[in-house]
Amino acid sequence: MITTSFAGRIGKDAEVRHLQNGDPVTQFSVGCNAGKDKTVWVDCTIFGDRGPKLAEYLRKGTPVGITGRPSARAWKDKSGEARASLQCAVNDVALLGSRGDRDDSGERETTASDYRKASGGGYAPTADDDGDSIPF
Repeated sequence: MITTSFAGRIGKDAEVRHLQNGDPVTQFSVGCNAGKDKTVWVDCTIFGDRGPKLAEYLRKGTPVGITGRPSARAWKDKSGEARASLQCAVNDVALLGSRGDRDDSGERETTASDYRKASGGGYAPTADDDGDSIPF
């Protein structure tokens, strides 16, 4: 199974929906910088109980790192024009904002420690990580 990792900013607040069997599905989009004045959008989905817990932290503008299973979808719009989108079934989310970051409303953005509390532990990088422990 192929997995990928990417980083970007959330385009709009995460939405939680429920399948017919009651299982939660959390969806949000992430904009990734793809060069000068170009953004690639990835539609992200978290299946299961983790999503609703993280949804309160997955707000517009929040910088995140995502790891998951990528896929592409092609379709034709109402006018018959070909369209495509990138999607990712999320395995892991890392909130990349530091404690001092503020969003447009002046509220503090979420930190890695906020993520650890919401997800029940696990590693999420912090602004203090210098990358020396990464083996590549």
